Amino acid sequence: MADVLGGYLLDLRSHEHGALDATDPEELHDFRVALRRARSVLWGGHRTFPAEELELFEALVVWLARLTSSARDLDVMAQDLPGLLDQLPEGARRRGVGGLQRELADRQAQAHADLEAAMRGARYPVLLRRWESLASGTVVGGGPPGPDADRPAGQVVARVLKKSLKKARKSGAVALASDDRGDWHRLRKDLKRFRYLLSGFEALYPPGAAKPVERELADLQDVLGKLQDRHVQATLVEQAGLAAGGRSALVAGALSDRLRRAEDKSHHKCHRAFREFDRSDVRAELSDLLA
Repeated sequence: MADVLGGYLLDLRSHEHGALDATDPEELHDFRVALRRARSVLWGGHRTFPAEELELFEALVVWLARLTSSARDLDVMAQDLPGLLDQLPEGARRRGVGGLQRELADRQAQAHADLEAAMRGARYPVLLRRWESLASGTVVGGGPPGPDADRPAGQVVARVLKKSLKKARKSGAVALASDDRGDWHRLRKDLKRFRYLLSGFEALYPPGAAKPVERELADLQDVLGKLQDRHVQATLVEQAGLAAGGRSALVAGALSDRLRRAEDKSHHKCHRAFREFDRSDVRAELSDLLA
């Protein structure tokens, strides 16, 4: 687990400059992926890493992940906005678009400024030092490693993967029953954690054994991701329109309406996508893989 965590630290540092530079949105995306992958290992390693070290590091990772989330959401919004505006009637596109674009651009710039200030502040170096400490397997704090630290990796990882998959399936059942958007978002996060754990510890399994399952996961996450993207973008547009006011608010209202309808369409697809993933042959593949 320390080795995998150390690999994610190298990934993070390789995209650090790009995340600060903010000229290529994919650099921040890759920076965020390294953070999320690390969080999946921390979730799985609560019985392996020293508890005190783990608690502090988790808090630091959550802090940074929240800052990157705002910047990333607005980066995606900026990329998608021209295409979304093209879908509006000609008259609506001519009036108030500029004000909405400026408001969103200002929010994007502020989110990146907040992220840069945080990464150049005192807390970010502490996060890196704690990460290096856990990745090296040494204990800097006052507590000993967890009870799983001396157990064979295969046994520990198999249990963690089974626990993660069980949690995702439970979240899927809840989402199907409640049909609440928040429950679908939780399912997306649980599935993403399982996918990151599976790919992170793939070397413990026969070459290529996890690929069919990873493809099934990727297809499901694509559908769930579109649902979340439309929900976030509608919220961002509504907030920016309210702040800009005037005709920009009218444009934002028309755009939000289209995004909410697209969100509803994605929502309907989620039912079929999860049932497709949770079918018996995929369950059998996962059972064989994790046995």
